[in-house]
Order: sequence, then structure tokens, then C-alpha cells
Amino acid sequence: MAPHSKPGPDDPDTPSAKMGRPPERPAPTDAGMLERICERLIGGESMKTICGDESMPAATMVYLEMSRNVEFRTAITCAREAQQEALIDETVDMADKATVEDHQVVKLRIWARQWRAAKLAPKKYGDKLELGGALTVNHEAALAELE
Repeated sequence: MAPHSKPGPDDPDTPSAKMGRPPERPAPTDAGMLERICERLIGGESMKTICGDESMPAATMVYLEMSRNVEFRTAITCAREAQQEALIDETVDMADKATVEDHQVVKLRIWARQWRAAKLAPKKYGDKLELGGALTVNHEAALAELE
């Protein structure tokens, strides 16, 4: 490089040339990518962990695709519901392995997994609400008010 010239993009001494371009991540819609994401979700991994892997799409791209594509969103939702089965099974193992020294920590971890399962699979793990009571409507009085 000449003593008074500016470095150009092809100059090996420029910071961008030394750092290199970051590797391009796959798109969520690439062939087989949705299946890979779902398999890892069902295996118990979080979306954050999955998308932290450089060979997987960025989390923002996955969430963007979920907002655009009903079939994609449905597949992820089903995988997350199945994932809760694995996490709930894990809680039994955690409880069995708890000791006197760590039982409060284990209790908190179990509670967190139960809470998450209730949010991601509410029909199966959510709180059940029982509604009761009787409602009596006097149709004649309601009609008289309208006239």
C-alpha cells in the first residue's frame, strides 16, 4: 500500500477484510429446516438454544416466518406441545433425584417447567376452571322493555 493512499475494500489490512463476512444462516423455509427445528423442540431444546446454533436459522427469522405462515406456525405449536411431554417427564426424574440440600432449588425448577407447560400446552397442563351456576332469563320482561 502506498504511504498516503486510503485502504480499499480489497486491501488485506482493512478491518473488514480481516474479520470476514459472517457465515450466512439458513432460512426457516429451507428444505428440511422446519422438521429439524421441530425435532429439536420435541427433544426438549428451547428455541433460543436451537437458533443459537449457527447451522440453524436466526430466531428472528423463525418468529417472522411463524407470523406469516399458518402451516409453519401450526407445526411449531404442535412441536412445542409435544415438547412439554418431555419436560414434564423430566420433572419426575428431578423430584426423584432431589436431596435434602437441594430440594428447594429442585422445587423451583419443577415449578418453572410446570408453568411453562401450562402456557405452551394449556389444554393439557393449564389450570382447569369449573364454571357453575344457573342463569334465569325472563324473556317476557326483556321483550316488554324493548317495546
